[in-house]
Amino acid sequence: MAIPDLSTNFSTLNVSGFTSALAQITVSINISHTFDSDLDVYLIAPDATTIALTRANGSSADNYGTNCANPTVFDDAAGTSITAGTAPFVGTFRPEQPLSTFRGLNPNGVWTLRVSDHSGGDFGTLNCWSLSISAFNSSNGGGVCDLCPNVTLSSAIGYNNPAQPDRIIRNGQATSCAAPTGCPGGAGFDSPNYDTFTFRNGPSDACITVTLVSSIADVFSAAYLGSYDPTNLCNNYLGDSGSSTFDTGGTVSYSFGVASNATFVVEVNNIFGSAGPYRLSVTGGDCRPVLNINPAGTNVLVNWTTAAAGYQLEQTNSVPAGTNWNSVPALPAIVGGKYQVTNGLPGTGNQFYRLRKSEP
Repeated sequence: MAIPDLSTNFSTLNVSGFTSALAQITVSINISHTFDSDLDVYLIAPDATTIALTRANGSSADNYGTNCANPTVFDDAAGTSITAGTAPFVGTFRPEQPLSTFRGLNPNGVWTLRVSDHSGGDFGTLNCWSLSISAFNSSNGGGVCDLCPNVTLSSAIGYNNPAQPDRIIRNGQATSCAAPTGCPGGAGFDSPNYDTFTFRNGPSDACITVTLVSSIADVFSAAYLGSYDPTNLCNNYLGDSGSSTFDTGGTVSYSFGVASNATFVVEVNNIFGSAGPYRLSVTGGDCRPVLNINPAGTNVLVNWTTAAAGYQLEQTNSVPAGTNWNSVPALPAIVGGKYQVTNGLPGTGNQFYRLRKSEP
């Protein structure tokens, strides 16, 4: 597709065949252009949800990718933001706005790449682009999914987030496992937007480290045991970052202890209405799942935490050495933060179940 000077252009891809909601998406592009900072590139979902992949980056240099085999790939998990990259941007970069914005949407339909040339004097060509989409491999039975406390998430604040009546005051003292802090209380003069993320620790006590990064939004974080009440900032308090990202040049970090199998909530809020993307890393937790097996009438109900992604439920009727385990074909439902499967008991004998990590 040609990209004429001072023009806005649209290229579409039709996606079909998915039976569950979008879980993850990455985008690859190869654009030939003689002045990269002329370009703004957006991705538009079938429901019109739109994010900016890149806007006016690359200065006077040329191209996104060198060819279709060596494109620019946008991925929330990339270590480098596109704003910090160098043309022709070969490799993987975080987009300016998070692709996780699309999480939970129906991926079927027409996806659109919008490419604008907003300055005169140069032109180019969109040579190729592609999407890589993964869907959730479960049915929705209600409830919130727990997260493994060894994960990095990309999100944004100040757009469609709910507001709370107050926020914790910034006292400059970050909580640590070695030096726990008491709740410093509310600031009393700000009504911020906020995000919350629920995590479940595994079968070992852990020191959890939270790192919050943003070069655009001024954001702050606190953690809570079990649940978070936006109207009572000190209820279930575990710790906080002490400072916001603008106070410290873009990165804040804190740590706190949690017991085995404990649920905790990490809250992120903006300061004085600041808006923009951020990256949240939560590390140090134990993500090994506990498999629960309980009678359910003539069946058994098997469940494990949604914090333990990538595990396959397997079964056998005996467990000597060299046992042949078979995958359980039924898709789990998500109920109350757990993967849940109900299977018929065999007519005679025992039945054994296990979870096996299905990826390295």
